[in-house]
Amino acid sequence: MGLAAAVLGGAPAHAEDGPIAITVLRGGDPQAEIREGDTVAYAITVENTGDEAYEDLKVSHLLPAGFTLSGSEPVGVRGGGGVDWVLSLEPGERVEIEDTVRVGSGDQIEQGQLVVVEQPDLSAAPAEGTGFTTTVCAATAGGGEILGCVSDQAALLDREAPVSPWRWVAVAVGAAVVAAAAVLFGRRWLKARMRRA
Repeated sequence: MGLAAAVLGGAPAHAEDGPIAITVLRGGDPQAEIREGDTVAYAITVENTGDEAYEDLKVSHLLPAGFTLSGSEPVGVRGGGGVDWVLSLEPGERVEIEDTVRVGSGDQIEQGQLVVVEQPDLSAAPAEGTGFTTTVCAATAGGGEILGCVSDQAALLDREAPVSPWRWVAVAVGAAVVAAAAVLFGRRWLKARMRRA
């Protein structure tokens, strides 16, 4: 079983070993920040690069704890750790899968990591936020021999706190006080100038 290193920034990740080639591309702007509650789209390509046909090939997109599937094309079966598809691939045939997931929280990720994929180069780990990895694996019928896996890693930032409406009230009141003080000071100054004249 060959495990490919995670690829950051939305770049395609490829499973290079084995008869099944897998590519995962995180959609959207690769530089876009991912925050709790966001929706993230993935494009998955599974290709039979070998000489053998695979019936009932199980493809699984394993998601971090707290992530939920919003939808997929083709329709997949939701499992405990993500979503599964069952495919039949002839030699040279490829299938494209698109799925969309809703992001959970950093706490959920840290408390319930379901999958740990060997990643030899961790130098690209996120400088801030909670790192998360989604992994796609292909296995023979019944979940037997794993034919390939690939991962995509990104950073989840905390949800920005909404600005309280009371904060805007305080800003407005403060501005009104400053304006009133300026008007009052201006009148006094004008009266003093008129007396001198």
